[in-house]
Amino acid sequence: EGEDCSSFKKMLIVFSLAGLFEDCLEKEKSYNWYSLSEKIAEGTYYIDACMGLGKIALAIGKDAMAIKKLIVVKEYIEGYGSTWNEQYCEVLYLLAEFYSGNGQIEFSIKLYQSWNSLYIKMTLPQQPSYEKRIEKIGAILVSQKQYVAAIEKYKMLVSLSQNKNNGSKKILNYLLKLARLYILLDEKEQGKTVLDEVVKLIHKMNIDKEKIWRTYDKIGRLYMQVGEDKIGIENLMIAYKTSTAKEKNITKQGFKYLESVLKDKGEDNIYFSANKGEKID
Repeated sequence: EGEDCSSFKKMLIVFSLAGLFEDCLEKEKSYNWYSLSEKIAEGTYYIDACMGLGKIALAIGKDAMAIKKLIVVKEYIEGYGSTWNEQYCEVLYLLAEFYSGNGQIEFSIKLYQSWNSLYIKMTLPQQPSYEKRIEKIGAILVSQKQYVAAIEKYKMLVSLSQNKNNGSKKILNYLLKLARLYILLDEKEQGKTVLDEVVKLIHKMNIDKEKIWRTYDKIGRLYMQVGEDKIGIENLMIAYKTSTAKEKNITKQGFKYLESVLKDKGEDNIYFSANKGEKID
């Protein structure tokens, strides 16, 4: 009995040290302690040790160990426990990270979506990393041209930022990405509606406008793409006028839009000034 108690205490100490080094971002030391705890742990403690080891292994690039241990956790919970728990939710995300990092994007997306669906259904508390995770999933969906699914993620990000009072600039960036996605789907009216929200938000923003001059270029180009040339040019002009030799606030595409419309409208003086890179009053 004394020996069992001693072994149990040893296991708890080892497991605690692994967690402590993980919290201190000492990943290699944490990995070593989790490796030891996995060897001496039993039952659910063994699963906890596998989870910790898989997570740290993934973080330090030991992919073979990571996938081995994370699958152990997933299969154990599916076979002997309940999938309605936070550990199962987290292992889905970690597996998605593994497959994403190893180029199996389609499979990783399914796991990311399963993780997010379970996370929402369980109404788990939102950790600081939650928003970054949703943003990463959104970017992956965009890269795979899954624009409809990506729109849902960016809507979530706008809502999350508004609820957390995350700052207008962050909401602004999410809205611009949302507008672009609608345009890519040829839903120009929806894109324009979102862009109108962007303009309203800028007027309300308590931020130094010098920090967002380049944003006017994005707004202008997107308005041009939804057929709102007048508003588009107004924003592109702001980006152009605020540009300096050192700080270009207008992109080549934005400048081409600007030149094209000015020339078509017969505003030769402004067109030739822009064409020469001169200041426009």
